[in-house]
Formats: sequence, structure tokens, C-alpha cells
Amino acid sequence: MNAQKRSVRRDPGQHANRMQRIVAHQYDLDEPISLRPTARHAFPHPESDITVRINPRLLAVSVLGVAAAVVGVSSLGHALPATAADGTPSPDSLVETYDYPNGDKTTGIKLIKGDGHILLVGCDAGKTSALVWSYNSDQPYCFQFTGKTGYVTLELHDVYGIRNYNDFDISAKVSTVKDPIPVPKDSWKGVGVAGGTGPAILLELRSQS
Repeated sequence: MNAQKRSVRRDPGQHANRMQRIVAHQYDLDEPISLRPTARHAFPHPESDITVRINPRLLAVSVLGVAAAVVGVSSLGHALPATAADGTPSPDSLVETYDYPNGDKTTGIKLIKGDGHILLVGCDAGKTSALVWSYNSDQPYCFQFTGKTGYVTLELHDVYGIRNYNDFDISAKVSTVKDPIPVPKDSWKGVGVAGGTGPAILLELRSQS
């Protein structure tokens, strides 16, 4: 007697109810979500006649979360210039773009660009490598040279003198003279009115040994 093969067909309704319970348990839902076919957010299951519906609220939360993560990462490309604990701009922040961070924050002087090796510092910070005098201030402007090669471009009106405390030569470019003016190591140099060329703007300080 030949055994008769019986064809067993699952009831799609029972299978759908089982999936509803599994999904509800997985996502800790108060009640099973509907797995009936709908016009919106409906995707056919590849191995059955059941259509799984995506909950729009869960989808919206997921999209917003991804968007917030992307915005957070993108904003990192745009971070503020680094500064040292005493407020002096970090050399690394100048090297990246060559723009001097907060270069217009000091009264009477505008710092434009630099390679991070010549920095404007407080005269009481004990870091002074060179002093620059101008008729627009009662006190000199103090600069720190962190290496024997460096530059900074700036605008300082009515400059008249530069004192170089370094053990290497530096140079100054002013508006009234075509070529840079050398300032030998450990010496003073008159520029502008004090150099006999009339009122001048200091445009650049540079060291190149």
C-alpha cells in the first residue's frame, strides 16, 4: 500500500498573527502592529503572500536620528581655532588655513595671516622675542618667535621702531619702503618716521635664517 502524500498548506492568517506577536515582542510594543497590505509604506515579503507595513512613526524617528548624526559629524569640519590656556592662538590653528585667528581683536593692530611661528603675545607673559613701537599706543606690541623661520602679515599704523631680542636676524616690511628692512639679532631698528621715510604701516614681520 503506497503511502499517500498529504499536502500541508499554512494558513496565511495564522502566520501573520505569529509575525505580529514576534514583532511586537521584539520592539516592546503595547499591541501587535498590523501586517495587512496597505497603500503606503507596504513592502511584499519575499517568501509569502504577506505584506509587511512599516510604522511611519518608527520610520520618522529613524530618519531623524540618522540626519542628526550626519549633521553632528559635518559640523566637526567646521571647529573654532585652537588657543592655548593663556589665550595665545595655537600655532596649529594658523598652519591649517594661514588666517590669524581673532586677528582684529587687539586694539590698534590687525593680524592677517601667518604660519604660526610669529605670534602676538602679552608683554607680561615672558615670551617676548621682539617689540614693535607705534605712535598709536603708549605701550609696545610684543611678539613671540617660536622658530628661526616664520612670518606674519599685519597692519600696524604709525610704526616707528622694532627691537629684536632673538639670536637671529629678522626683517620688517613697511608701506614706505619697497624692500624689507633688516633688523639684526639683538638690536634696535628705526622705521617709518624714525627711519627717515615718513609715517608708515608695518605690513609684515619675517624670520628666515
